[in-house]
Amino acid sequence: MLTRNLENTILEDLKAFRIINLKGSRQCGKTTMVKNLAKKNNFHYFTFDNPNDVNFAKKMPQEFVAKANENTVILDEIQKYPEIIQHIKMQVDNNNKPGQFILTGSADLLKMKKVNESLAGRTVDFELMTFSLSELHNINKNIIDLLIDGQIINQKIELKDLNKTIWEFAIKGGYPETQNLSIRQRKNWYKSYIDSRIIKDLDDIALGGLQKLDLLPKMLKFLSWQTGDLLNYSSAAGELGIDVKTLKSYINFFDTLFLTKILIPYFKNIGKRQVKTAKFYFSDSGLLSYFLNVDTLPDLNFTGKIIENFIYNEIMKHNSTAINKADFYFYRDKEQYEVDLIMEYNFNDIIAIEIKAKEILKTSDFKGIRKLKRILGKQVKRAYVFYAGNYIYPTKTEEGIDIWALPFSVLLT
Repeated sequence: MLTRNLENTILEDLKAFRIINLKGSRQCGKTTMVKNLAKKNNFHYFTFDNPNDVNFAKKMPQEFVAKANENTVILDEIQKYPEIIQHIKMQVDNNNKPGQFILTGSADLLKMKKVNESLAGRTVDFELMTFSLSELHNINKNIIDLLIDGQIINQKIELKDLNKTIWEFAIKGGYPETQNLSIRQRKNWYKSYIDSRIIKDLDDIALGGLQKLDLLPKMLKFLSWQTGDLLNYSSAAGELGIDVKTLKSYINFFDTLFLTKILIPYFKNIGKRQVKTAKFYFSDSGLLSYFLNVDTLPDLNFTGKIIENFIYNEIMKHNSTAINKADFYFYRDKEQYEVDLIMEYNFNDIIAIEIKAKEILKTSDFKGIRKLKRILGKQVKRAYVFYAGNYIYPTKTEEGIDIWALPFSVLLT
């Protein structure tokens, strides 16, 4: 059984916080991970996928949550019975002992107003994404920390064998159940995942309020074509034959179920950071590849989208366990200068990242980062371009920053 990088972080934070809230998409491995934690540490484990556990919680809620006085209680798939939250609140308010609960959910409970109000100040929040390359290959390092401290440029890389592995993983994605499937089996798994699980979960969390659920696969396929681009809601809604309000409702629910990620633009003035325009990503590059119907890379039409989505996901997967957690944005101005990914840490410091699915970089590939450096000056601490080549090397600029080219293979060394 693979150990997830987040396990040790959760165990450490159980010593300081009363509630750990672990969220993530269906089938990303939450249940396997918390069962493993329960077995190793003798925690109480309940799942609200089990009607018996739900009945116990409904009939004797106070006795149910009081088990946290004995040892940590894990409540899996808590979105199936969110009413228990009010009893958890009373329990932790009456007993401030750390490490009482680990809550897991396939829907983001903290986006629900009543739940957010009940848990405010009582919990620390983590997102478990699908497997990262480092987890699958048992590599103990954190990409966020290496990018921030600059040590990533000192990685020893062995490229010939790794590039093929990385391309294959970008297509396959990180869902645990897809790792050993053939292409045909993987396509069937993704189809079942959307048709059988996601549509039902959407209907559940929307309390039956979403219209045109039959449009969901078509909508996700259309959005896959927009990956990494500015999302024009009016144009997208028109293409799908629905109104903008309906489209935004769906996208919000996709985000709540951790199927997709919305990246908002960076402004130096924090007050301007609002979703007027946004970029859209899938939370797993394998899911994106399924909707794009891409089985191998490079692909003439979609390699850039899949690789950008893949690198974005790999960086995000390391954020929960990083020493310096980051917020993520993109940059684009009216003159079309852009930077794919901006990591902001320590409230004001910036790492600028470009992602290029090609083996040889040109001067024009650095122009967005150079423009950003002219605007933000010393606020930009480091800059990198991930690319499909074979060497780590710096490009000197008159703006006073080295932009380092990083082969994709640094993720595996």
